[in-house]
Amino acid sequence: MPSVSVDTSMKHGKDWVCPAEGDIIVTAVGEHYAIGRLQAHGEMQEYLQSQRNRTVALRQACAQAGANHRVFLYPSAGIPDYRPVDCAEVIKARTTGGRR
Repeated sequence: MPSVSVDTSMKHGKDWVCPAEGDIIVTAVGEHYAIGRLQAHGEMQEYLQSQRNRTVALRQACAQAGANHRVFLYPSAGIPDYRPVDCAEVIKARTTGGRR
């Protein structure tokens, strides 16, 4: 699977980045990646779709986010550790059809 840029440098100290209303979250759930949009105050997600391939899921999430929202990867439903995704890198990455 091609590597996709997930920015971990922004998650410490005063530069901590939290998802906001309208941002897109990609969550690893079993062998799928669920894509959802955060609703008011980040307490709920509106389910949009799911994919088996992480790169495809991130590409679709970036398309859903558009220019006004961000995309975050949530590597595990049990660990609250959002990682900002660099959509410019996701769009450049080639999909090889591989899975996670």
